[in-house]
Amino acid sequence: MQVKSILEKWPFPPVKWRKLVLNKYAITLLAFLIWMIFFDQSRVTRQWMLSETVSNLEQEKEDYQDRIEEVKGDIYDLERNKEKFAREKYFLHLKGEEVFIMKDEQKKEKTQSQ
Repeated sequence: MQVKSILEKWPFPPVKWRKLVLNKYAITLLAFLIWMIFFDQSRVTRQWMLSETVSNLEQEKEDYQDRIEEVKGDIYDLERNKEKFAREKYFLHLKGEEVFIMKDEQKKEKTQSQ
C-alpha cells in the first residue's frame, strides 16, 4: 500500500519513466557505463591503483633527486679539497693526531631510513 501511495504522489507520470528506462539508448548507455566502470581494462579500480603507483614513483623520484644533489656536493668537495673529504667521510687522520668523531643524529636517522 505504501508503494501505491508513493507512486500516486510522484510528480512524474510513471509512463514517462517506464519509457525512459526501457528506451534502447538508455539501456545501451547504462550497459556501457557498467562495462566501463567494472569490466573494462581501464576500470575505475585499476585507474585508482595506477594513480597511487604514480604518486609513489613521484615521491621516489624526489628522493633520488635529493640524493643526487647530495652526491654532486660530495663530488664538488672531493674535487676541491680531497683532504677535507677524506677526513669527513672516511675518518682519516695524520700520525699523532687525535680525532674526535661527532655524529649528527638527524643525518644518522635519515641514512638508516633509506
